[in-house]
Amino acid sequence: MRKRLLSIIAGSAIILSACEERGPAIDFSNVEKVDTTYVIAPEAPEARRILIEEATGVKCPNCPAGAKILRQADSTNPGRVVIIGLHAGIQTSPLSESKYDLRDSTIMNLFAYFGGEPNKPAAVFDRTLQNGKYFLDNRTAWPGLINQRLAEPTPVRLSMTSSYDAATHEATIRVRVSYAAAVSKPQSIGVVIVEDDIVDPQEDGLTIIEDYEHQHVHRAFVTPINGSSFLDSLATKEAGRVFERTFTYKLPDAALVQGLKQWNVDNLHAVAYVFNNAGADQEVQQAAHVKLK
Repeated sequence: MRKRLLSIIAGSAIILSACEERGPAIDFSNVEKVDTTYVIAPEAPEARRILIEEATGVKCPNCPAGAKILRQADSTNPGRVVIIGLHAGIQTSPLSESKYDLRDSTIMNLFAYFGGEPNKPAAVFDRTLQNGKYFLDNRTAWPGLINQRLAEPTPVRLSMTSSYDAATHEATIRVRVSYAAAVSKPQSIGVVIVEDDIVDPQEDGLTIIEDYEHQHVHRAFVTPINGSSFLDSLATKEAGRVFERTFTYKLPDAALVQGLKQWNVDNLHAVAYVFNNAGADQEVQQAAHVKLK
C-alpha cells in the first residue's frame, strides 16, 4: 500500500457516554416485507456468529489498527465474524484525496440508540454492554471478547438469501429464523446493506494510505435502526418454530449515480441479525450475511 506523510494531524475525538435511552426508529417507505411461520421438528443448534458494529472513519489515524484486529478475528474464525463499518460523525469527512464519501448520516441515529457517538475506533459486540457501555474503545480487549462471544451457545439458527434485479435496482432479501430451543423474550430482526472492497485514502498514524481497502462499509438500513419485530403474538417461540421474512428493498437513486456517493452493486452484501428486544437486553443471538446478487 502506498503511503505519504500527513502535514496536519486531525483534531482530537470526543467520547460520549452511553445511556439507556433509545433513538427513534427509521421507517423506510421503499421496503416491503412478507412473513411466513410454521413449526417443524427442531433443528440442531448452530455455532454463534458474532455481530461487530465498528465505529470508524477515514480521518481516524488509529482505525486501521482496529480494523486489523477485526480482520484477524475474521481470518481465524472463517464465516463466524460479521462486521458492519459505521462511518458517521467525527473523523469521517472525506480527505482532499478521497474519491468517495463513505458517510451515512442515519448512523447518527444508531449512535443515539447506543447512548451517544463514541471515540474511534470503537466497536459493539453482539450489542452487549461492556462496563455499562455498548461501544468498547479499548481495542486491546477486542480479541478476548470476540472469543468469549463465539463460545456462547445460541438457540437461534439464521440463514438468508438475496437476489438483485439490475433493471429495477431492487434487492429481494429472504431471512429464515429457526429455533433450536424455546425463547420467551421478544425479538427483532435487523437488516443492513454493506459494501466491500472500496479502495480510497485512509489516515494511518502520521501517514495516509492512498490505496486503503475499506471493507463492510455501512450503506443503508433496510429495517429501522431498532429492528423489525416478529412473532409478537407468541409469548414463547417453541423449539422447531420457523419464521421467514422477505424484504424487498430498492437501492436509492443517488447511490447509482457517478460521484462521491456511488455504490458498486457488485460489492454489496446484506447483513441480518436477530436480537432480543427486551428493554436494556438488546443482545444479538445470531448474525449472517450474503452477497447481494
